[in-house]
Amino acid sequence: MVRLDATEVDPEDFAALAAQLPLASTLPPRTVVAVPAVAVRRRRFLRGVLGDRKVAVSRATRCTALMLRGYVDVAADGGAAWGFSSPC
Repeated sequence: MVRLDATEVDPEDFAALAAQLPLASTLPPRTVVAVPAVAVRRRRFLRGVLGDRKVAVSRATRCTALMLRGYVDVAADGGAAWGFSSPC
């Protein structure tokens, strides 16, 4: 599971979120990488009291980010999107 950080980026900017995912070609074959439906947006102040803020990331954005990084057989449900590092 790859946790996305949306502190400095728009949570719907698939290119910026894709940059946080490992390239599929760097992983062993058939490695599954999952991306949750929420990203963390770190608070600058009162983080110790309030914790990090979570922001929603759309299914389309998560799947597009996976495809941009070379993942295949990309799919999603309400809670996560996932893809495989290679077809064999």
